[in-house]
This record gives sequence, structure tokens and C-alpha cells, in this order.
Amino acid sequence: FLGEGGDNAPVDVDSYEAAAVGSMGPGMSFNKFIPKPVLLWSGPHMCDQRFLINQITDSQSCALSCNDDPTCRYFGEMEGDGGRMCLLFSDCQYMTRIDLGAIVNLYGVFKPAGSERL
Repeated sequence: FLGEGGDNAPVDVDSYEAAAVGSMGPGMSFNKFIPKPVLLWSGPHMCDQRFLINQITDSQSCALSCNDDPTCRYFGEMEGDGGRMCLLFSDCQYMTRIDLGAIVNLYGVFKPAGSERL
């Protein structure tokens, strides 16, 4: 909307500026904004194990680990009695219940073809 519509209705000045700022990341062409990961779920459920790509116990950032794997579309930050774990998933068509003592914050990731950032 930056080219033809500019900051005319229904685009306001704030959304116009936000798109321009978020559109120029590494590997991006102008106005190809990639949103941050979106929290989809928080609770004792996670994506089905058949979609599990990797589980990482020493990861500083689940989002960065997911970003580094081209097949990752969802990630879960799990905390429980055993500590913190990062779970990477290729899909999340089905969810499964886990130990009631654990909580998973599950995020969805948008990765357009050719992008290099979340």
C-alpha cells in the first residue's frame, strides 16, 4: 500500500510508518513486511509429535532456532519440572496434551519464500 495508496484512507499515518520501518530487513525487498511470531496457545498442550523437528534444551532463543531451520513453522517454549525446553515443529494440524506440570507457549511463524528473518 505504500506505492499506489500511500498514507490515504484506509491506511493511517501510523500503519504507513510501521510498514515502512518493518519492510527493509536483510534479504527483503521494499514493503515485504514479515510479522513477528504470534502466540497461538499457552497451556498443557503442544503440536503432535509427528511434526516435531527438534527439541533443544540449551537454546537461548526458540525464535532464532526456528528461524535457522527452513522447515520450522511453529515453536514451543516449554517450562516444567525438568526446566526449559524449545520445541520446533514443521506443522501443527493436531495438538496433544502433555504433562499437567508443564506449560507450552506455542508460536506460529510466517516465512515467505526467500526471507531470512522472523
